Amino acid sequence: FDLIEKEDIQKLINKYSVNHSPKSTNNLHGFISAVFRLYKPDMKIYTTLPKRTHVEPYIPSEREVKLILEYAKEKYPNYYIPLLLGACGLRRGEICALNKEDVEGNSILIRKSMIQNKNNEWLIKQSPKSKAGYRKVIVPKEATDFIKDHDYAYIGCPDNINARLHDIQKQLGIKDFSFHKLRHYYCCMCHNLGIPDIYISKSVGHEHISTTQNIYTHADKQKTIDMQTLVADYFCNNILE
Repeated sequence: FDLIEKEDIQKLINKYSVNHSPKSTNNLHGFISAVFRLYKPDMKIYTTLPKRTHVEPYIPSEREVKLILEYAKEKYPNYYIPLLLGACGLRRGEICALNKEDVEGNSILIRKSMIQNKNNEWLIKQSPKSKAGYRKVIVPKEATDFIKDHDYAYIGCPDNINARLHDIQKQLGIKDFSFHKLRHYYCCMCHNLGIPDIYISKSVGHEHISTTQNIYTHADKQKTIDMQTLVADYFCNNILE
């Protein structure tokens, strides 16, 4: 430790940040700082860290979701119901754990999830991702009928659903986004229908309502831009001509 200088730490952080995210770099710096506080408390570390970037959540369009569901229903029927349930706000692990005992009419009880253990084995955990994950979700009747008839929504692991989604997107020539983004679509759709935030949050199993709100804030920003563009075009075509 006596041979290490502040400049050495800065060089390490700079090198690490090239191939790692700002969050990972900050975590490494936090670990290094904790070690030095323990073994070399007199050394004051002042390091320039990369700024964290805010990534806007992608929200699939209604057209994209419709194309994916139509294509899956025709070409990959085993994946149609999982993708439909994803567009209804369910997580992949929740979908893979469903059976007919979880169906009540047109509702699905979310009370377990498929997870991967330390040995990379997939197993059913008798609880969802969080306490907020326990919920009842009303979904299209064809989804609940399928589960009641087959005793499952999907046979396989969550990773396979995501892989198939990417394959479908590639074949359709549409933007590549993860299965989780279908939940974003659901939240945005509910918001546009005027459903209060608290009910949207409960439907998708978010622990904090702010998580739900952050998703469709991006969509509202885009709507604002579209509206302003429409007004600007009106000025150009009708007032300033």
